[in-house]
Amino acid sequence: MVSAYGYDALQAQPNKERDLRPKGAQALDEYRKRAEAALSAEQSDNDRMEQQIADYEAKLADANRCRITPGLREWLQSK
Repeated sequence: MVSAYGYDALQAQPNKERDLRPKGAQALDEYRKRAEAALSAEQSDNDRMEQQIADYEAKLADANRCRITPGLREWLQSK
């Protein structure tokens, strides 16, 4: 036989879970938005860096100087 206290506790559990579900969904939504923003910022930084490299290579070519080699480019990107 279940006591009245135990019965009330068993009934409260689904209510608590139902109340927490929207909060969990909201937290997940916020996390996804932050992750998307971080990926977007990273892509923007990469695009900017690629443009800077292209601009620098063009400047070197205009001055008849050596271009950035693939090995040098990898080293520059690792920094």
